[in-house]
Amino acid sequence: MLANNAARYPDLLAMLRRMKAQQSAQTAKILGKAIAAAETVEGPRLRKEALAAIEEIRRKGPQSRRDVNLWGKARWRWAASLPRRRP
Repeated sequence: MLANNAARYPDLLAMLRRMKAQQSAQTAKILGKAIAAAETVEGPRLRKEALAAIEEIRRKGPQSRRDVNLWGKARWRWAASLPRRRP
């Protein structure tokens, strides 16, 4: 949507270009894609990619839940690697 609006409004596109230099690397990369899409009018492609990314996050679940699952698995692997005691 950002690319579509930037393609329609040149002042928004100019503002995005200025803001790109002040953002973190990850945000600047996303802004760069939006700027390129606005300049080449590839908004629908970006929208499709964004919807696919949202669907992937919905499928995987939130990052916090995935982190808990990771640490739970790590705990079981650690416990399995301990020598077994005999009673």
